Amino acid sequence: ANLEADKQLTEPFKIRFDVGMLDGKEGQEGFFVVEVFPEWCPLGAARIFEIVEEGTWDAARFFRVTPKFMVEWGIPGDPAVA
Repeated sequence: ANLEADKQLTEPFKIRFDVGMLDGKEGQEGFFVVEVFPEWCPLGAARIFEIVEEGTWDAARFFRVTPKFMVEWGIPGDPAVA
């Protein structure tokens, strides 16, 4: 995941996730961007920032992506962390 944020988390920030095997098809790739608004939920924004910086979601599976609506994910790629 690529993170664009200031360390104070006072401004909205974006996280880009690169995804492989879209629709379960080898070689089909894409990405989605999550925009986080710390003003809406300061503790949640801080936690998602921490998780991304730690690399917890590197190699994680994304279960469902509905364009311009939502993404379901969260199980870390490393079973020891899950």
